[in-house]
Amino acid sequence: MSMTEKTKDIEVCAKISTKKMYIILLKAQEMILENNPQYKKREIVSLLSSVEHDILMLNDENNSIDRDLFD
Repeated sequence: MSMTEKTKDIEVCAKISTKKMYIILLKAQEMILENNPQYKKREIVSLLSSVEHDILMLNDENNSIDRDLFD
């Protein structure tokens, strides 16, 4: 059995949290609006990249979205 066949047998499942994505977006927005020179563009881009990653993970049929924003 090849490595590819072995990984097909493993069900990968991630639960993507709407609350986490929302909090990250709010933090990035806060950093932009404060216009504080201590915040570097790469920090803001890193936060946005994290949200982008979560959104792209939703393309995988084994992953699901946790609609926990108001929990």
